[in-house]
Amino acid sequence: MFRIEFVPSAAKDFHALEGIISSRIVKAFERLVEDPVLGKPLQGPYHGLRSYRVGDYRLVYKVETEIRMILIYRIGHRRDVYRV
Repeated sequence: MFRIEFVPSAAKDFHALEGIISSRIVKAFERLVEDPVLGKPLQGPYHGLRSYRVGDYRLVYKVETEIRMILIYRIGHRRDVYRV
C-alpha cells in the first residue's frame, strides 16, 4: 500500500474544498493508495505526473514507487488545475 503526501500548495487546495467534493476526493485517495496508476499520464510541462478524475475536479500527482508514496501536486477544478 502507498501513502499520500502533499506539497504545501496542494494541502492548501485540499483544505479549501467544500464538503461533498472533499469527501469524494478522500475516497479517490483511498482508491489511489490501492492502485496508484489509476490516473492517466500527463504530457508537456506535466510530463512525469498523472491526473486522476473526480467529477469536474482533478488530482495531479506523482507516484514514487521506490518509497511507496503518492505525492499530490495539485487539486482543483479541471478548468484551473493545469494552468502553469
